[in-house]
Amino acid sequence: MEKFYQFLFEERTASKVVIFGLMITLLMLLLFLIKGSWNFSFSESIGEDKIGQFGDFVGGFVGTLFSLVGVILFYVSLKEQRADFRTNQDALENQLEAFQQQIKEFELQREELSETRKIFEQQTKTMKNQQFESSFYSLLNVFIDNRNRISALNLFKTVITNIEANSHISDYTPTIKSIYDSYFNEYMANRAELAMYFMSLYRLFKIIEECPHLDNSEKIYYHKIIRALISKDELLVLYYNYQSEFGKNPLPIALKYNYFKHLEVLSKVEFSKTFELNARESIEMNKTLSKVRNLVYSNLEKAKELSEDDIIEEIQLYDNIFIGIYISDIIEIRLIIKNKPSSIAGINESKFKNILTYILVDILYTSQFKKFDVAFLEESTTTTENQVIYNFKFETPDE
Repeated sequence: MEKFYQFLFEERTASKVVIFGLMITLLMLLLFLIKGSWNFSFSESIGEDKIGQFGDFVGGFVGTLFSLVGVILFYVSLKEQRADFRTNQDALENQLEAFQQQIKEFELQREELSETRKIFEQQTKTMKNQQFESSFYSLLNVFIDNRNRISALNLFKTVITNIEANSHISDYTPTIKSIYDSYFNEYMANRAELAMYFMSLYRLFKIIEECPHLDNSEKIYYHKIIRALISKDELLVLYYNYQSEFGKNPLPIALKYNYFKHLEVLSKVEFSKTFELNARESIEMNKTLSKVRNLVYSNLEKAKELSEDDIIEEIQLYDNIFIGIYISDIIEIRLIIKNKPSSIAGINESKFKNILTYILVDILYTSQFKKFDVAFLEESTTTTENQVIYNFKFETPDE
């Protein structure tokens, strides 16, 4: 049955039906002309009824065949259109697959280009680092040569010794000014040697800071290299130089990378000459003061991050001896002493309190290279039967 339908609805079947219809028409026309009862005379009229019968035959039989041909051809056309649609759909799907494949290839190319760019950037950075390190270590050798020449003259130690000898100690603020004046005289007397040392160190600072391809961690790394080369006496000379007008330019960089992190407070002239502690007392006090400094610095950093909350923290220094920091609009530090100990860090209570006062001023102001005035500090003492509380209230240092 399926084969019959396939045969019936084909273009060649329609052609055969058309030919068959034409043949029947011609055959009927011949028969009609030959066998029909025609009277061909001009005097008589044509038999219209006979022509009508012939037309009925052609219209009824042949017309039906041609109608069938039209149906067949319409169906064949629909089949071909459907096949064309299917072919076009397949072609479109193939094009879509090809397009998706191109997209994948483009993505792979993009990834490859991205990797190539990363490699190129890394190579470029490596080349820049090599160029930087070549310049940095060449300048570092110049700095070391200058330092070694000055060290051979024992100049750093001499400068500190002369500052101690020429400074007049009376009170904290005048002491600082006297030390700065003494340093100025020492610098001017040894300017030829010291200026070259400070200049080469400053150039090292600048070459690191102005290098555009170094990130912060890399800058810290190179500053640590420099910082590791600076001795205790050098650090003291640098400290007093940066407190003066001569150190105005390098000071922000030195503070940013914490160059004076390991400078012992009691090694500064203003403390060593004022309190004259022996070696054992200095060691013990430095341990204690390190705790105080960490307490103050950590809470000052915390206060920068908080906009409203007050800061309160207390730590224990020794048995029955505590120190606390309380930050709101002002900075208050309390030294709490219970049951009156015989000594604190190997020295008497009064001397410890005086050292603490100077240390707090140094931590909040002097070591931060900020100006201090005695009006910035308010001291008070609260005494009960079993404890003494020393209160130190400071104005918050300007940024």
